[in-house]
Amino acid sequence: MDRRLASNPRTPTELLGSFAGRGDRQTDQNLARNPSLPLASLKVLRDRYPDDPGMQAMLDGNPVSTDRH
Repeated sequence: MDRRLASNPRTPTELLGSFAGRGDRQTDQNLARNPSLPLASLKVLRDRYPDDPGMQAMLDGNPVSTDRH
C-alpha cells in the first residue's frame, strides 16, 4: 500500500513525508518521482542514496528539486 500511495500525486504531503527513507527502495523510488514530495523529504532521500546515480537522477528530475534550484 505504501508504494501506491508514494506514487500518487494526490497523497497528502504529510503522508508522503512520513514515508521518506523509511520504506524499501521501490517506495523511495516512487517518492522520488512524485511531484508532490515535500522538499525536506527529497533531501532525506538524497542523503539516503548519496552514491546511487539512478536515484539522484530521479530526484534531480522531480519538479520540487528543479523549482528550488
